[in-house]
Amino acid sequence: MIADMNIRRFSSNRVSRGFTLVELVIVLIILGILAVTALSKFINLNDEATESTIRYTVKAFQTAVNLANQGWRTKNANSGLYNLSSLPYSEDPNYASRGTSGIDINSNGWPTGLWEDILASAPIDTPEDSGTYGAINLDTVDDCAQVWIGLMDSTQTVARGSAQSGDYQVNYLGDQECLYVYKNDPRYRFIYDADNGEVEYIFVP
Repeated sequence: MIADMNIRRFSSNRVSRGFTLVELVIVLIILGILAVTALSKFINLNDEATESTIRYTVKAFQTAVNLANQGWRTKNANSGLYNLSSLPYSEDPNYASRGTSGIDINSNGWPTGLWEDILASAPIDTPEDSGTYGAINLDTVDDCAQVWIGLMDSTQTVARGSAQSGDYQVNYLGDQECLYVYKNDPRYRFIYDADNGEVEYIFVP
């Protein structure tokens, strides 16, 4: 009988003992490792989704640039063209009072903006005449923004400064090059070169 009571007392003490401090620390360490692993996988998945979106945009931009070049070639053009007829007219929100305009193509056959005919409104597919309408050059941030507006659909927008809203912030780099930076994650960006029509994806770690 006494032995039986001792066994019961011993069993009761084991049940109510709980975790030791060392055991709790080990559990917390394991939970921490699992949390870091899960967060790392989540971050990687998010980065992959962002990169996939940017690469799709870059591909769409390059396709639109190539379509503009093909439209220029069908006109048998050996110079720049104002208001290319093979692409729809667009409106620059910063210059809404001017109305819509077609994309302008430089003498190499690549898009340069919407309002290169700043001196006078040129008819569609008008060969470049800098004295009458203005020279066709990509040389301002407005030109870079207008290339985007003229080529891309309206679901994605560009901003000409950090204060403006938009999916991408546009900058003019010089030498007919435009830089488009994804505002939600500036590591992702691409460059358009109006001298040769190349579009280059860039990731900045």
